[in-house]
Amino acid sequence: MRFVAVLASVVLLFALPACSPAKRAADDQEQPPESGTDEFNLADARKEVFYWRVSDIYALTDGGFVFIDQIPEGITSLVGTPARDLLLLSTFIRDEADRIVGIASEHEEFERPLTAAAKHDAIWTLMISGRGSIIAHEIEVSTEETRAFLERIRAMDEPWSGEFVAQGTIGPAENGLGVVLGGTGEFAGARGYMKEENVYLNFDGTNYDVRTRLTFYLK
Repeated sequence: MRFVAVLASVVLLFALPACSPAKRAADDQEQPPESGTDEFNLADARKEVFYWRVSDIYALTDGGFVFIDQIPEGITSLVGTPARDLLLLSTFIRDEADRIVGIASEHEEFERPLTAAAKHDAIWTLMISGRGSIIAHEIEVSTEETRAFLERIRAMDEPWSGEFVAQGTIGPAENGLGVVLGGTGEFAGARGYMKEENVYLNFDGTNYDVRTRLTFYLK
């Protein structure tokens, strides 16, 4: 399993298209109750933060649109099937102390033509051990700023280190964030927003040190 290739794909090529224009138009109207008003203040919201790295992924497959190594080797591929426009990622998730606290799955749908700047839809389902689940919907894209940053550090003659936060979430909420659809257990009836970010910490010329951060703002 070649994590270098997988990592480059996860952080660079997940910014691909998603649902049909008609479905996207409908999704653009999706809002959590009252979240479009001043009654929902992100600064006052209950915040839950989770992380994962490529090494935490235990299942990854798609229909051949993303240039990735599937995980594990030999997993059923979606290539040539009616599900070829979809992608599935399953991973352990960690808390801010880097402890594994559960699992998460991301389901994506792509549309053609595929370009680095195109959008894609994603549904996240998180199962947090002993606490319950959170379900959310987001629209993602790879921004020009992120693509320029990656081109710059790849062109450097020496390793790069620092912190660069690449936020890919652009909707479907009017404020540019994803929408929490609900949950179970401790999160039963949850409503609010979410965002997905890739936090880059190091690049040695071959490998990226990056972790994905999922932040949920709950009512």
